[in-house]
Amino acid sequence: MAMTLLTLGEAIYVPGVPALINAYTIGNEGKYQGLVNAFSSLGKAIGPVMGGLVIGASQDFSRLFLICAVVNGLIMLAVVLGVLPGLKKVDEPL
Repeated sequence: MAMTLLTLGEAIYVPGVPALINAYTIGNEGKYQGLVNAFSSLGKAIGPVMGGLVIGASQDFSRLFLICAVVNGLIMLAVVLGVLPGLKKVDEPL
C-alpha cells in the first residue's frame, strides 16, 4: 500500500513540478528548474544518511517518523506563508 502511494505521488510530481515552474516563473525558468533538481538530489543524498543516524541512535523508527513529520510540517508552513502569496501565474498566449 505504501509503495502504491509513493508511486502515485512520484507519477504526479515528475511531470507536474516542471510544468508548475514554467507556469509561475517569468524569464527564470531554468534557474528554478535547477534549484528544484538540486534540492531534490540533496534530499536523496542526505535523507537516508540522516535517517540511518536517527534510527541507529534511538533504535526506534518512531523518533524518525516524528522528526520527518515535524520537518514536513515546517516546510509546508514555509511554502504556504512564504511562497504561495507571491506566486502569479504567467498568462501564455494561445
